[in-house]
Amino acid sequence: MHLAILLGGSIGSSYNALMQAQMRQIGGLRVRTVDRLEGRKPESIVVLMHGFGAPGSDLVPIGGELLDRSDRLAERTRFLFPEAPLDLMAIGMPGARAWWMLDMERFNTALHDHSLLDPASREEPPAGIEEARELVTKMLDEVREETGLPNSKIVLGGFSQGSMLACDLALRQEEAPAAMISSSSMPICVSEWKRLAPRRADLPVFQSHGRQDPLLPYPLAEELRGMLDEAGCRVEYVPFEGMHGISLEVYDRVLPWLEGILGEG
Repeated sequence: MHLAILLGGSIGSSYNALMQAQMRQIGGLRVRTVDRLEGRKPESIVVLMHGFGAPGSDLVPIGGELLDRSDRLAERTRFLFPEAPLDLMAIGMPGARAWWMLDMERFNTALHDHSLLDPASREEPPAGIEEARELVTKMLDEVREETGLPNSKIVLGGFSQGSMLACDLALRQEEAPAAMISSSSMPICVSEWKRLAPRRADLPVFQSHGRQDPLLPYPLAEELRGMLDEAGCRVEYVPFEGMHGISLEVYDRVLPWLEGILGEG
């Protein structure tokens, strides 16, 4: 579930973002950081987690592009891009990472016989999600300690498998994050998420999904949106005509939304 990203920026700006990113070890994870703070402490943090089969650098150009386009974000915000712990070299995917392993045969069967659309098929927590959750939680603990920022100044988000992990964390944390970004996602641990979601009433959520997504079909986005709406989250919902990726429309819509969220309070 590698990111297919359609941005307005140039190849050069994406390359610059990758070159400017600093690699750090935080909480047992390799983390790429991008900011324009010139040594100042951030006033807000945005954490974006990549999808299954992507390299750890996959989403880094998003941070660079948003900071280049927004003085408001550049003055106060640091982007963090943690690299998933599992190396997929052994299954023939050099450079690719995963937050937890997928049974690809089972997933493809569920996709083609449409059983993936049945919430009952997504009740059981994926094997490995608990370990991934613990690693990201430790990373966030260290980030809060280093910056002095509370959870209310940290946005959690991601793409595909990374967005599922972001949602799982946002629902389980003792203190709500500032907001959540959910791109090309679906509900997992369905009954448990539904039970936890009302704790996040009024949480701002930016959700996007391609209507022609062949990997996580569009009805799964509608299911997630319905669950979050019912729980009282403030969902900014951005469907687009496209596949498993992030469209230019999404890119343009998330920028003012993020500026507004991080400017609150």
